[in-house]
Amino acid sequence: MGGSISKSVTSATIPGDDFDGVTCVDAGCGRKYGLEWDHRNPLANRGETSYANLDPRCKPSHWEKTRRDREAGLLGGRRAPPAESPP
Repeated sequence: MGGSISKSVTSATIPGDDFDGVTCVDAGCGRKYGLEWDHRNPLANRGETSYANLDPRCKPSHWEKTRRDREAGLLGGRRAPPAESPP
């Protein structure tokens, strides 16, 4: 199974197309728009695409969690991309 969310999981997890009532799970964030479904236990670490393993996160929070997962070795040894240098 890939990283896409099946229609059966989507219909069980997403309360409408606009995520009405759903906010980013990161403490203090509160964003309600532009959310992405993040795997608590990453797919690369044999995490499932299931309701119990998905959290709504805003893009910056999702990127940060992915960075932490990568540093913890949960992404199958893939390395983090190099940080961009300031112009």
